[in-house]
Amino acid sequence: MIILVNAVERQPDVVGFHYNLACYECWLGNLGEAKTRLKRGFELEARFRLKALEDEDLEPLWDSL
Repeated sequence: MIILVNAVERQPDVVGFHYNLACYECWLGNLGEAKTRLKRGFELEARFRLKALEDEDLEPLWDSL
């Protein structure tokens, strides 16, 4: 996970980094942080919202998406 955190710091506009960090945060139970990461990802590329609604890793967040 630290690799992705460093990657976001270096390239903050890569949606995949935010999306994958959201998945990790969700697995860890950090739903607020996961939502924040997803929100940034959706700002960068809106089509990722549809992907998130089908991604079982993000299931705890489906109702809020």
